[in-house]
Amino acid sequence: MSIDPLEFQTVTFDKERDRVFGDLAARPVLLSAWVMGEPPVSCHVTEVRSTEIALQLVSGDGRGARVGASVELLFSLDEGQYHLATTLTKVNEDRWEVSRAGQLGKLQRRNNFRATVPHGARIVFKLASIGTNTIKMDVPIVDLSAGGMRLHWPATGVPPLRETEALSGTVWTPGRSVEVFGKVKTFIPDDRGARVGVEFQNVSGKDEQSLLFLCLQLRRQSEPVNR
Repeated sequence: MSIDPLEFQTVTFDKERDRVFGDLAARPVLLSAWVMGEPPVSCHVTEVRSTEIALQLVSGDGRGARVGASVELLFSLDEGQYHLATTLTKVNEDRWEVSRAGQLGKLQRRNNFRATVPHGARIVFKLASIGTNTIKMDVPIVDLSAGGMRLHWPATGVPPLRETEALSGTVWTPGRSVEVFGKVKTFIPDDRGARVGVEFQNVSGKDEQSLLFLCLQLRRQSEPVNR
């Protein structure tokens, strides 16, 4: 398991690692965690020890995990977003412990970790409303980040959009969906409709982690990371 060097910079200094783990221990940070081949779970840190980090699962099913399995964690702190690739050292139904000695990386472009949706991927924006008008339809997502998305707006069947107009709906992919609210930042017509840039508004910590997880998975589909 390795971190994409184009996006994450490995945290190598012990003092910096200790600061990150200290912040995890001191505040109620929500983490996304997943074992290869298993669905992701959400968890909180309950204790940071000298060699392990104890996690309390708050959503998802962690029963498929096994001691010794590789696990990845995504979490946000005030100064940025981090990724820890490590191993499971203890597994219970709702509690995990992971090794603190894993590879820790910091995302270099906090709001620009953008993933292009590869051809054939089943990921769409399920539009629910434009402003105060209820409009339900699936709109293809061109690319996605934790801070926004770019849509391929159809040429017919829906009204054109104006900049600053509000949208609501769900970023949907098999097995995971995230409800989002956003504002139109750009509307650029093309020969098939328009490219629409949307900036998300008031994204919760849990939803931000879900979006980052989707981005990471999409990036690995289009540009597999060597392991």
